[in-house]
Amino acid sequence: MLILLILVGVFIYFMVRSDKSGIKTHEPSALDVVNRRYAKGEIDRETYLELRKDLGY
Repeated sequence: MLILLILVGVFIYFMVRSDKSGIKTHEPSALDVVNRRYAKGEIDRETYLELRKDLGY
């Protein structure tokens, strides 16, 4: 019975551990970065439109 509890505990430990290591953070796309910079006022409209065009949008 004790061995079964230990095995279940080890199984749960590795399942939780693998979930945390398998999660990848979302990195913003280049378009997201351009949109954010424009919204913050870091770039003007002309630059914004040029960057969007360069990215194919």
